[in-house]
Amino acid sequence: MFLTSQERNETIWACRFCMMCHVADRAASIVRRESYYPRGRAAILWGLEQGFLEWNEDIADIMYTTLNDGLLEKWCVGNYNHEELVVDTRARLFEKGLAPEEVRRFVERLRADCQPGPSASDILSQAGVETDPNAEVLLFCGCTARSRQAETVRNMGRLFNRAGVRFKVLDQEPCCGWPLYQLGDFTGAGEFSVRIARMIKDANVGHVVVLDADCFRMFTTRTRSFGGDIAGVLFHHVTQVLDNWLTDGKLKVTQKISGPVTYHDPCALARYCEELEAPRSVLSAILEEDLREMDTHGKMANCCGAGGFLPVFKPELSREVASMRLREAEETGAVLMATACTRCDEALGNAQSNDSAGGKLMIRNLVDLVAGAVCI
Repeated sequence: MFLTSQERNETIWACRFCMMCHVADRAASIVRRESYYPRGRAAILWGLEQGFLEWNEDIADIMYTTLNDGLLEKWCVGNYNHEELVVDTRARLFEKGLAPEEVRRFVERLRADCQPGPSASDILSQAGVETDPNAEVLLFCGCTARSRQAETVRNMGRLFNRAGVRFKVLDQEPCCGWPLYQLGDFTGAGEFSVRIARMIKDANVGHVVVLDADCFRMFTTRTRSFGGDIAGVLFHHVTQVLDNWLTDGKLKVTQKISGPVTYHDPCALARYCEELEAPRSVLSAILEEDLREMDTHGKMANCCGAGGFLPVFKPELSREVASMRLREAEETGAVLMATACTRCDEALGNAQSNDSAGGKLMIRNLVDLVAGAVCI
């Protein structure tokens, strides 16, 4: 859908002859099979195009065993979009009924309940956070935050109140469609995109603040392509908003965060949306010490393990990737790792709870850190 036939053919041709980005494919480096690397996937797709191979469940396993985190393109001198090639292939597998069973079940559950988890309004009202139904600013929380990171939702609501910015949430906030796009259900992604766009327009807002980095990427790069009419609505990630509030004095830091801190760049935010400065500006305002960067950071940061919805299909592999990222964070000497995405929080936290990787680290979302620094 997002690669033309020419782009798809050129990407297959280029990737099947090249090993340049192999070092960046962490999932494949763990699996250690050539067919799971970018060159192997491209060779398989070329074989399918030539009629030498047939679509089957083994090919589906290969195409869903990948992080799809955007890092491969950053390593590619030709800037070929291998990740979009994978999404395109997943869509073909989905249409053929060959998507793995775990993926199909996940998609079926999400389509049956497009509003998983408690409502944002219930989370906020129970915490005494004030919302305004007439506000022109909407906070979009995302499924992960509402379902499993409710304290981050509450803290963001409290920060709105402390900054004196009127806001509201959708009474029944649905999924933005990001998981369906990534997993290859383009029909479902289109339906979800149209639904959420209509709800945002009906809410009569001009500005949407997005808590989840993947939701932010969906709104800013994919929703319109799937038919969602969000023209005229401005979208900002929470880190951009928090940076503005701290700079403008709407939020005042009264207790800086002590100890060495490192920061994990979410793939969606750093690579796809190219937002590198706002999170670091926020951290510079709330930390006592200078930020300790990991060896791979910014646009070249390694994934947290949640990319490509790998946890849906192979959660153990996802945790192993996350453990590698935790070890990189520990190597900086940091005692705390800040994140800017609730899905990153979850993936890194799951890995930490399942083994000893990163056991000395605290993992905290920037929203929660700012709330602590301004003593909410």
